[in-house]
Amino acid sequence: KLTLDANANTSIHASTDDQIDIEIAGADDFRFTANTFSALAGSTIAAQALTATSLSLTGGLTATPAADGHAVFNEGSVDADFRVESDGNENMLFVDGGNNRVGIGAVPDTLFHTYTSSNDGILKHQATGGNAIIDIYGNRTGDADIGHLRFQNAANGALAQVRVERSGADNTGKMKLQVSSAGSMTDLLTLDVADVTVPTGNLVFGT
Repeated sequence: KLTLDANANTSIHASTDDQIDIEIAGADDFRFTANTFSALAGSTIAAQALTATSLSLTGGLTATPAADGHAVFNEGSVDADFRVESDGNENMLFVDGGNNRVGIGAVPDTLFHTYTSSNDGILKHQATGGNAIIDIYGNRTGDADIGHLRFQNAANGALAQVRVERSGADNTGKMKLQVSSAGSMTDLLTLDVADVTVPTGNLVFGT
C-alpha cells in the first residue's frame, strides 16, 4: 500500500491479487485489473478528451456538451454501426454506417426503415399547434412523377399507390390513384386542375 496524504486515507493499494485500487478520502474510487480501468460506484471520470478502442459502461451515461458544442459518433467516417437497444428490441435504433441507412426497430434495408412485429404499425406525426405537415419532395423540371405513397403486402409486393406528377411548365400538379392488376400498376383515378378522370372501367356509386 502506497499512502499519498498526511491523514492516510488516500492511497494506491493491491489488497487483491491482480488488482490495483485507488483510494481517495477513505473509499476505493477507481480500479485497475488486466486490460481494464473501472470507476467504482459513486465515482465519475471527467475528461476533456477520451480515446479508447473499447469502452464498457455499467449504469447511466450522461453527456453535457459545452454551450455551442456538439456530440459526434464516428467522426472518422469509418464503416461502423451505431445501435441502441430497448427492453424488447435489440435494434430499436440502428444506424448502418456502411450503407448510410437508419432503422427504427430493425436493421435497415432502405435509407429509412421502421419495423414493428405488432398488428398495428403506426407512424405518428403530431403538431401541437394544430397544423401537422408531411412534405414529400421531388426534383423535376419536366413532366414526370415526383413522389409515391405505396402500399405493399410482404408476400405480394405493391398492391396500390398514390402517385403525384408535375404537369406543365407552370408546375401544375396531377394525382393518380393506381391499383395493381396482375403485378402491374393501373390508373384507377386521375385528378388534375381541370378534370377527374376514370381511365378504365366504370365509376360506380352504391351497389
